[in-house]
Order: sequence, then structure tokens, then C-alpha cells
Amino acid sequence: MKIIYVFLVLLASEVSAQNFINPLAIPPALTGNHFQLNLAPSSKQFYPGINTNTLGFNGDYLGPTLFIRDGDSVKIDVVNGLVGETTVHWHGLHIPSNMDGGPHTIIHPNTTWNVGFKVRNRASTCWYHPHPHMETAGQVTLGLAGLIIVNDEEEDALNLPRTYGLDDFPVVLQDRKYDANGNFLIEALGDSMLVNGTAKPFLDCPSQMIRLRILNGSNARIYNLGFSDNRSFTIIASDGSLLPEAYSTNRALLANGERVEIIVDLSNDKDNSVVLMSYGSELPNNIPGGSTVGMNGNSILNKVDFGIMQLNGLSQTTNPVLSIPTTLSAHTPWSAASAALTRRKELTGQGSVGMGNFSINNQLFNMNVINDTVFLDDIEIWEIANISNLAHPFHIHDVPFYVLSRNGNAPAPHEKGLKDVILVRPNETVRFITKFENYTTGETPYMYHCHNLVHEDDGMMGQFIVIEKPVSVSEIPLAKKPLLYPNPTNKKLYFNNEDEPIISFLIFDLTGKTALEGTIKMEKNNSIDVSLLENGLYIMKLKSANKTYHYKFLKE
Repeated sequence: MKIIYVFLVLLASEVSAQNFINPLAIPPALTGNHFQLNLAPSSKQFYPGINTNTLGFNGDYLGPTLFIRDGDSVKIDVVNGLVGETTVHWHGLHIPSNMDGGPHTIIHPNTTWNVGFKVRNRASTCWYHPHPHMETAGQVTLGLAGLIIVNDEEEDALNLPRTYGLDDFPVVLQDRKYDANGNFLIEALGDSMLVNGTAKPFLDCPSQMIRLRILNGSNARIYNLGFSDNRSFTIIASDGSLLPEAYSTNRALLANGERVEIIVDLSNDKDNSVVLMSYGSELPNNIPGGSTVGMNGNSILNKVDFGIMQLNGLSQTTNPVLSIPTTLSAHTPWSAASAALTRRKELTGQGSVGMGNFSINNQLFNMNVINDTVFLDDIEIWEIANISNLAHPFHIHDVPFYVLSRNGNAPAPHEKGLKDVILVRPNETVRFITKFENYTTGETPYMYHCHNLVHEDDGMMGQFIVIEKPVSVSEIPLAKKPLLYPNPTNKKLYFNNEDEPIISFLIFDLTGKTALEGTIKMEKNNSIDVSLLENGLYIMKLKSANKTYHYKFLKE
């Protein structure tokens, strides 16, 4: 009982007591082209004498940092030693949908998922985490997450800190709430901070330029990062790439799932300390962590400034990095004029950071509904409009994107690199442009969703497929069998299902939007009721066990 009392006192003093007493844990680095990740239950003492039940990859909490390289072929064996099902999503990687690790790619207990893909990413900091439907927040809260560092030739040529654990540090930010016994509560907002699974951490650093690769791995809290002496730092990278130009600032707003790479100049800080802070008092009420009442839930970290980690300046390393280049990376964003279409996604509903009726386009996620059909190699603009009462971080799988505008204004300097998560505030519209290249989806769709994990689990998510694009409608290959009739039609389409049994169909309009889909019974003649479709020209995809047939038809 005495230990529990002391534990609760420690948590209560999280904000007021800026005592950083534990060395920051640095996740082990794994290099090469073949990795194994073992998921297993465990326990860990985040505070002395208190054992907390956890989950981890290859350890008791979080997972190793995977180093991969653009152009390499990578294999990852994921061994599920949990008592229940899980998935593992490779957040930020551009890979085939059946390797992406969304909610459809279930890993059953005591089985191994063999992942293989070619790395098609620029130098960046990505991450991996579970993505099971309605259970993501719970599994991430217990500790299942890890970083992925992608290297490439362009980044290699720059004079940047890149010695892992010496002048280049991973920083995984998570807020957590505990019950009286010291176990995690699965809630949106926590009352205390963990960095790389370390409570009250300090980091001994050489007094030179250091690189922090920061991930917001929290369920819902958004961080307003800065330093205790209000010094400037330099942002060099966003989610998916280095920035075109280094950007100096004294604040960095970091939403859930976002990553930022910053350079901190400690050249004049030998034997001095500075604290990485979150300036929550500066956040508006509609950003999670920015209000003490109502929509933000209860947490002692809300609407206050609190310390995250202390940096202690030590002696310099041999050949220290003492300056960095201004120009970092060449970027040629796709032009808006090249976009095949614009898709509008409205972030809808009302509620709080941990509950509510939030959805996308007023539709909750349904595993059996494809919300969008995209043509391979199409460039598209996505317009994300937040008409809800709370800020939401919007994440899309598969493809990185360039921000075109916020409420009609050009993106800020730190948002001019490639991204895969974008924070959209209430009454704000963000437009981004992307290209759906390299991969069609087959049977497994890609996801897009709010990266507030509680909102995601509650259904603020959609899914899309990528299919081959015919050169023109007239060039869609028409099959001799099965015969599709009548065409045009105003009610039903019939087809013969004898020689090549059809098992499913998909109908989409000429913008690629899915209009109707379903499965087919094994009967000689079948029909599909299209009477509820709006009049116009459509494309139908019929699938058998071995073939896919495309048709065009006119609904009158």
C-alpha cells in the first residue's frame, strides 16, 4: 500500500517537479535486410517498485529501431506471441497493400506473418505499430510501437548528425495514465510522460549539433514542442522526407502519428542543461491537450507547460557536426493541373478527444465497404475539410503527399516536404496532392483515418483500392464470356455464369468512385440490380477464380 501511495504522489508531481532522474533508453538498432519481430506480453517498472503489464516487440516495451535503405528488398518475420489477434502497420512506407498491415491483415496468435517488400521511400523517419480494428489504441498503449529509419544517397551526402545513439537520437513521445496498481488505463489522454518508455528522462549529449527524430506516439495528445530557454532549433525533415530548406523556429506542433526531425545546437552548452518542453498553455481549446474541461477530457497535463526530457551537454565527439547545410533536398511536387480529380473528405461529428460521433463524410468505418476506388498512376488532390468541433490528424496509407494549401494559404516551410499525416483544425480545409503509383491493391484495401487512436477505433476511418486504369473507356478489354445484357439497362444486368463462374463484382463510375459491389452465387444465370444507380456510364469488374473481366455499361 505504501508503494502505491508513493506512486500516486509521483504522478501528481509530474508537472510541478522538473526532476529528470532516469537516463533515456535508446531502442536497439537492427540493420540488414531480414528482421524478426517477436510480439509478447511482459512487464516493466516505469517507476520504482511498481510493475506495469506491457506488450513489446523483442522486449518488454516498444521495439527495436529498424534501419532500411531506399531500393533494398526487405523481409520481416512478425511472430505473434500475444494471446489475441493483431496486425502490424508500417506507417509511412510505400509498400503493397497486402504487406501494409491494415486491419484486414490479421496475424493470429502463435503464427508468423512473413512480410516482404522493396523500399521505395526517401530518407525519413517512419514507424510501426498495430492496426487491428477497434483495438489499436489498446495495443499501442501497452507498448507496441517502434521506429523505422530510411536512408538514401541524397541524405548520405549531407553534413548531418547521423550516428545513432551518439548525436542522432530517437525520441518516442507517449503520455500515459495509470490505475492505482500501476497498470495502464486505455484512455485518450495521460497524466504523465514516457520518452522511449522512460519516465522523467535525461539525455547526455555532446556539446555540438544533435539530431532528434521525434515521433508523437500518443493516443490523442498533441505536443507544442520548444525548449525551456526558448532557444531556436532547426527543422530538417517532416514525415516522409527531408525538407527542401532547413527551417529555424522555436516551436513545433506535432500531432499524433507525425514525425519531425530537428537539429539542436548545443555547441555552447557544455556542462549546461536545457529541457525539451510542451507548451500546452499556448494551445487553443479545440486541440487535444489544450483545454482543461469539456472536449479534452481530464488530465493534469492539459493546458499547462510541462517538461518532457532534459538534455545535458557533455564533451564533443571526434569530428563533431558544428553546422548544417541550408539546402537539404530536391523536391518537385506534382502540379495541381495534372490531377485527375479532387476528392473531398469531410471530418464530421461532435464530441471530445476520447469520445463522440466523429466520422469521415458522415460514414463510420465498415470493413466490408470500399469507400474509394483509385486508378493506378493517377495524380489526385484530396481536400480535407474539418467541420467538426475538434482538431484531427488525417493519415493516409500507401502514398506520401505534398500539402498544397491551408484555407487557401500556401503551406508553412516545415510542411513543404513529403507527409503522410496532416493536422486539420476546426473550420479548416487542407488540400494535398499525391500519386498512386507502383501498386494495385488486389483483395486488400488501404486505409485513411484520423490518427487519434480512440477516434480511429470508434470508426473515423475509410478505405480505398487501387486498380489498373484503362487508357480510355473504349479500350477496356471486353470478354466474350460471360455475356452481359441488356446494355443499356434501367433495372438489372444479367450475365451467364456457366463456363467461367463469377464470384464477385465491382461497379465504379468514371471518377473511380465505387458505386456498388457484392458477391455472386454459383448459378448458371445471375443478375445484378442497378436500379438505384444514378443514370450514366459505369465500369463493371467481374472476378472469377482465375480471371478479371471489365465491361462498360450505361444506366438509363
